[in-house]
Amino acid sequence: MTFATWNITVVGAKPDLQSTTRDEREAVLNFTPYNCNLVGDLVRVQIWRRVASFDYSPGECETGLPENSGYQLIDEVGTNISTYRDTNNGAGLAFGAQYCYRLIATFPSPRGGESIVSDEICIDPVEVSAPTITHVTVNSTDENTGEIRVSWRSPFELDLSVFSLPLNYRVSRSSGMSGGTLEEVDVTTDTTLLDLDLNTTNNTYHYTVTAIDNSGVEIETSVAASSVRIEPTPQFEKIELNWSADVPWSNIIQGERHELYRNNVQTDSNVFEKIADIEVSSEGLRYVDEGQFNDVPLDNTTLYCYYVITKGSYGNPLIESPQLNFSQIIFGQPSDDIAPCAINLEIKEIKCRPLGDLSVAEAGEYPFDSLPCEFDDFENTISWNDPGLCGEDIERYDVYFKGKLNDQFEKIASVTDTVYVHENMLSYAGCYLVKSVDRSGNESEFSNEVCNDNCPNYVLPNVFTPNDDNVNDSFRAFSNLVLGDEGGAIKDVDLKNCPRFVESVDFKVYNRWGGEVFSYQSEDARSNGESLSREEAILIDWDGKSNNGNALTSGVYFYSAEVKFDVIDPSKRTRLIKGWVQLLR
Repeated sequence: MTFATWNITVVGAKPDLQSTTRDEREAVLNFTPYNCNLVGDLVRVQIWRRVASFDYSPGECETGLPENSGYQLIDEVGTNISTYRDTNNGAGLAFGAQYCYRLIATFPSPRGGESIVSDEICIDPVEVSAPTITHVTVNSTDENTGEIRVSWRSPFELDLSVFSLPLNYRVSRSSGMSGGTLEEVDVTTDTTLLDLDLNTTNNTYHYTVTAIDNSGVEIETSVAASSVRIEPTPQFEKIELNWSADVPWSNIIQGERHELYRNNVQTDSNVFEKIADIEVSSEGLRYVDEGQFNDVPLDNTTLYCYYVITKGSYGNPLIESPQLNFSQIIFGQPSDDIAPCAINLEIKEIKCRPLGDLSVAEAGEYPFDSLPCEFDDFENTISWNDPGLCGEDIERYDVYFKGKLNDQFEKIASVTDTVYVHENMLSYAGCYLVKSVDRSGNESEFSNEVCNDNCPNYVLPNVFTPNDDNVNDSFRAFSNLVLGDEGGAIKDVDLKNCPRFVESVDFKVYNRWGGEVFSYQSEDARSNGESLSREEAILIDWDGKSNNGNALTSGVYFYSAEVKFDVIDPSKRTRLIKGWVQLLR
């Protein structure tokens, strides 16, 4: 008799994907409901999709899909589902592309796991009257004069009884890896366009092509395709490179290797060498450069330049394959521990009119002279010097801000430019610091601190007539509109009089013998009147009556107003404004 211990792995059977059909820009999948006798809808069936076929046969106990197979998980359904319609989240499938599908069943906790993947079923491309983009390749890398070549295939078929030749093509562009608002670039009869004067150093660009017949009728628009973007991640004595593109074809094709080129001298050299052929179906869109191609380790003090050539396919024999597309050229430096130099920060200062001094009237010198009283959309502009050689490996600048002197600085932005515009502010008040960060993540010391303050203003009149004629009936701070002189008409006031950055007002009125006859606190007024805003409360609107509600006689009265302003400078926080007003009935 012999005893032995056996480890047994139980693997879920592969789902049965039976058929797929194409309906214009949608696909319909039919499969057998996955039944494994589990109670409830705990097992899920994942639907995976890719462009162009991927030859893969799993082993007997090999579950799921290989990591870099190029498949994308598009949805999960219950085990009772037998039909699924793929609309690409409403965007529609790409014209001219072969789409392939597989299914995987996943199991609930605590044991979890996944099944063997289903057999692959592909749908042949649909030949329609739409152009198909084949190339979005970076010809030149520059912040101002970059170039991208866009190429496309003419429509596969065209009903000449409806549309007339020759065709025109409108090329549209948006920036960013996720796309955005499209803007027309050009209209051409060719199937290639060279797009000039781009910032290919920092931006990714998306393109669409619309076919237009000879009479100006729009026929169809292609699916958007982006340029290839490569990004470096510095590590000690090596650089990790990752690249991606948002395209309707697949850049992971079995047997096709992406080519990686490097300038291993200095940034001013145009000599590039191919350092790797990457089998992306097994290695992914990634490469770690340790100098292995020539057995020369990377130097932590040297900048290296890279670009990659991707190779893709629609899986369509009518479209030439592989499609070669170049990325932009990027600079990378292995990790180091030397921080960049601190920078010198400047701010576009806001010049304020002296409080209450309306005699200062230089045209255009003060920012508020032409702004309405309720204006509340401010911005600050800060800039700093280029650190030069001390910052040759700077990757970004981190901007820090605080709105009050006692607040803590918080990071609000990371930028690559040497100018930052802080927009959508409720006031100018605030202070800034900036750090430079190099490609290895080393941070400089903080820059010098720069601040802008608000421009406080509060102007009170010296006469009012509370006689219930709807003209100048209340004593109020000047605002955007006041009552006019005739028939209650409204007229504009000098915008220099507008209240600016006022938080609260404590107002008192005295008769000629120094006795207090009226008092008003804007904060109390707000708490007593739920619909009263702070802007309304600070206007006072005294009706000429005493604290006990009696109408005061005509005459000269004296007032003091303790006004609190929203400013950083403590010396300007509270101001006592004294004056006189003539009450006329």
